[in-house]
Amino acid sequence: MSNKNLTISRIIILISLVTVITFLATCFLSMQSINPVAALSATIVAVIGMIWFKKSIN
Repeated sequence: MSNKNLTISRIIILISLVTVITFLATCFLSMQSINPVAALSATIVAVIGMIWFKKSIN
């Protein structure tokens, strides 16, 4: 891959990462007002699920 393609790929990954983190933070804050323990549990399950999914693709 050329240097330009690598740079574009890194920018796309960075934007995706920021979007996911923002989405999870918003979900966590909205759920925390209802039930803080459930919000923490759901966040942990989501993170574990994303890690498992990433490993299963490779």
